Formats: sequence, structure tokens, C-alpha cells
Amino acid sequence: MFTTKGMSVLGLVGCLIRRAGLFGQYQKGLGHLQYHEYAQAYQIWLELAKKGHAQAQFDLGVMLHSGLEFDKDYKTALYWFDKAAEQNHAGAENYLGAIYKTGNGADQDIEKALIYLRRAMEHGHQRARTSYAELLANGLPGKRSKG
Repeated sequence: MFTTKGMSVLGLVGCLIRRAGLFGQYQKGLGHLQYHEYAQAYQIWLELAKKGHAQAQFDLGVMLHSGLEFDKDYKTALYWFDKAAEQNHAGAENYLGAIYKTGNGADQDIEKALIYLRRAMEHGHQRARTSYAELLANGLPGKRSKG
């Protein structure tokens, strides 16, 4: 049987089919979001996030951090951002960098901000590049606690 870096063709096809199914579910969540059906999008993405879908994890983090349809829940938002960042999701890394830079949703931690912004930058996130450069050029802001 053919293999690709330790995975058989049959295993690879199975993986692609599962990914396509997850993608379809993710798109269904986007459809709900488009029609402002936030609770439905949240439920779909929560199930996907639990299965390791990085984009769904990131989107849940955004919903919870911003309070879209729900009360703001910074602790859970950080959990989902961390899960997505563990998978090198540049958007989640950038968001975490911004949170730690400003102290909006977590204690301000400039070292963590720089780490996450640098990671996001390395993964091609342009806004992270700008934030990272501004943070270094303008000096480090004063300490803030959770907002």
C-alpha cells in the first residue's frame, strides 16, 4: 500500500473526508453568523472546537472576548485562543498578543504580548507585524489589570 510520510493512502483519504466534513460544518456556522444567528453558530463551532478545529476555536474566542450575543467571558475566550494558537493559528496568536499588550481581558503582560505577536508575525499576520514594531518603537505601556 502507498504511504505518505507514515500515513497510508487509505488513511489520508479518511483524513481528508473528515476534514471536508468539518469544513462543511464550519461553513454552516458561518451561514448562521451571516444571519445574526449567533447562538447557532456558537453551538456548531463549539463542537468543532472540541474536535480541534483551529478556526472554530479562534472564532469562539472572538465571540466570547467581544461579547457577541453573550456576556463577555475572558477566561473561556483565552482558553480557545490558546487552543488555536497551539496549532499556529496566526489570528489567535495576534489576538492574544493584543490582549496581553493592552490588558483587555487578561492581566497586561508585555513579555507574553511580544511572544504572541512575534509568533503571529512569523506565521504571516501583517497586523501583528505592525503591532510588534509599534510596541518596540513606542516603548512599553504601563501595567494594567484585567478590564
